[in-house]
Amino acid sequence: MEAIVLAFASVAVARGFGRRSAYLGQGDFEAIAFNLYITYLFGVWASCAARISVAFLLLEISTSLVWKAVLRAAIASQLALGLATNIAELLQCRPVEANWRHVDGAVCFSQAQQLQYAFAFIGEQDRPLGKHPPAS
Repeated sequence: MEAIVLAFASVAVARGFGRRSAYLGQGDFEAIAFNLYITYLFGVWASCAARISVAFLLLEISTSLVWKAVLRAAIASQLALGLATNIAELLQCRPVEANWRHVDGAVCFSQAQQLQYAFAFIGEQDRPLGKHPPAS
């Protein structure tokens, strides 16, 4: 999954991501926005997969039933978070291509809705594995 993220991010950089906008054409802006959109969709899963793999590793070495239940809940929450994030990202604009190009009549989330979504994602992302194991 990380290879997909790196590939799309590399294409965005090759098209001009990081350069001054005065040197970019409209086609470059659309290509960059599209590649960053795809990067985000897959990047969420790469991030969740890393936390899930840590939780599975901790499940192997844990002896406490309570801690194993917490780790299983963390795995489930990471799966739910990845799914919910991708659904929200795909529903952010109708039609979907309005996320990377101007489309007449497109309906997108308001700025307030986008901020609420972003803060909810940031707040929930690391919470399950940010806790220390209970004392045995």
